[in-house]
Amino acid sequence: MARKNVLNRAIETPDATPANVEPMADNLVTVKALAWIGEDGKTYKPGDEFKTTPERAESLVAGMNVKVLS
Repeated sequence: MARKNVLNRAIETPDATPANVEPMADNLVTVKALAWIGEDGKTYKPGDEFKTTPERAESLVAGMNVKVLS
């Protein structure tokens, strides 16, 4: 069977990235993992909450890996 010539196989999620991710007083945001994530030498399972920078939180949200809590 021939393989289809597909250029873009990425899932497109236009509304996945929040418009404004505002950091708390410590310049970090709290996120909840939706999938297994390895960040800064730690592994977070789905449901775990951790703090990260606003820029990293936006990229993780775009990949549908986390949900921003605060």
